[in-house]
Amino acid sequence: MNPVKETERALLNGDRIPGPGDFKVSTIIDVGTNTGQWVDDYIMNPLTYPDLKYVFCFEPHTKVFPYLEAHAAEYWAKQERVQVELYPYALGTQRRDRRWNEASFVRCDTANYCSSPLQPTRWLLARSPDVADNARVSVNYIPLDAAVLEFNMPLVDDVLLKIDVQGFEDQVLLGAKETLKKVSWIQAEVLFDRLYEDQATLRQLMEIVEPLGFRYAGNTAQPGCPQSGAIMYADALFVRCPPRSKR
Repeated sequence: MNPVKETERALLNGDRIPGPGDFKVSTIIDVGTNTGQWVDDYIMNPLTYPDLKYVFCFEPHTKVFPYLEAHAAEYWAKQERVQVELYPYALGTQRRDRRWNEASFVRCDTANYCSSPLQPTRWLLARSPDVADNARVSVNYIPLDAAVLEFNMPLVDDVLLKIDVQGFEDQVLLGAKETLKKVSWIQAEVLFDRLYEDQATLRQLMEIVEPLGFRYAGNTAQPGCPQSGAIMYADALFVRCPPRSKR
């Protein structure tokens, strides 16, 4: 039995979970971009990510978005390989009237990365006092499926969807059912401590994406609590088996 051919067969049959080397990432959708720190590496490294063509960034924090724009203008605009688009929107589910407008958002100014449509719990406020510097505001809101159509976003294989929205990840996925048909790789933050009211669980995310052809493929970062060592949150990976395309 030829190991190389058997490895290829296992990938195409869905017997083997794909890894990064099996994908040709051409499109990234970054939900919860903050100042662009996560996606920056993809955009600025043509040798590592030679197939990347489009990056679409969503960041609803009204005080953070100008920093994202400034970073994009200073660094990303100077390269011609990747088309980058920035959108000051929060993502979620489709409203019943099929329109999109404004949504309530807890904007944290000091710890801006803790901002969320969800209310922080007493435990989060106790362990991160900076989160108390917050205000409930209205932000622009749109489901991802509607955004793809509204902004005419080309989704070229393979599509990587990254979601980091502080417990609201399930709502983003529920508003992206059509878009997910074109996605091969999902990276979604999962909170294990209850940091936000009604936050999504790993099981809830799996129940949404598994019927669409995705399999849970482990975690990347999973920081522990300095006091107890318990894992507080992780970036969970879900991959399409078999992938939509292959290298």
